[in-house]
Amino acid sequence: MITGLTMQNSSLKAIDILALVLLSATWASSFSFIKIGLDSFGPLSLAATRIVISAVFLWVFLKLKGHSLPSDKQSWKTLFIAAFTATTLPFVMISWGQQFVDSGTAAILMAFAPIATVILAHALTSDEKMTPSIIIAVLAGFAGVYVLFDGGNFSLQSKPLQGQIMILLATVGYALSNIFIKRTNYMHPMVSGTGVMVAAAILITPISLIFDPFWHYDITPRGWFAVIYLGIVTSGLAALIMVWIIFRRGVTFMSFNNFMLPIFAIIWGYYLLGEVADANSWTALALILSGLGIMIVSKKHPRMKIKTNHLK
Repeated sequence: MITGLTMQNSSLKAIDILALVLLSATWASSFSFIKIGLDSFGPLSLAATRIVISAVFLWVFLKLKGHSLPSDKQSWKTLFIAAFTATTLPFVMISWGQQFVDSGTAAILMAFAPIATVILAHALTSDEKMTPSIIIAVLAGFAGVYVLFDGGNFSLQSKPLQGQIMILLATVGYALSNIFIKRTNYMHPMVSGTGVMVAAAILITPISLIFDPFWHYDITPRGWFAVIYLGIVTSGLAALIMVWIIFRRGVTFMSFNNFMLPIFAIIWGYYLLGEVADANSWTALALILSGLGIMIVSKKHPRMKIKTNHLK
């Protein structure tokens, strides 16, 4: 039984920082493994297979912990909306975009997601309006994206540019999901997270089987390893680490992974794919991260934790 949220002020410990670093490194690796998986799968089939594997993994873990998915229609309506915006659509967009974009560039673009969230929250909610400092943060983020798009020296016919735009649009999906997912704050994060992934699997599986079935591809062992790693490690185990961090330190502390994730992604890309970030990438990263820094300093969030007296 979930009893809601409560405030806690425990001191920061080394294990909290290590968990955050591990989470960032794990999520960052997904961009390199997507590139590896795309050698064997199409973008839609890769996203679908990854989501199904993750949904099964998380559902089994949820049952082992004695929790259940919600049974009411309203909860599932919210979960399906969040699944479409947070998982189904972004996973497909990122996979499609990474056909033409380096893993490090994709990660830098994804760092724009928190900034996209405050923009949409300003437009769609009545209690999260932008302040002057938040506007500066947003402008810094857009400046970073502009630099990453080669300072405007591009052609809309360019596949790399189309890939970057697709990945940037995926951040809008994540931003929308952050607004919708607030409606599930009465659920345990593990329940809502698993519900979102199960709903995403239900949404994407028939579409993939019709338009991009995986059996149309000559999938190598390396390709299978990549998609299984994406499903179990970056979407499954990473979700468990995230929930553990939220329980101990809250959502605000967990959000600091956004600063480390692009850097880890660049490192993963170098060692796994031989990618080398150029000056534009580092400049764009600095601008986007500075925007994130301004945003976090400007927004004073209480640290929230979930009561665990009725959780196993």
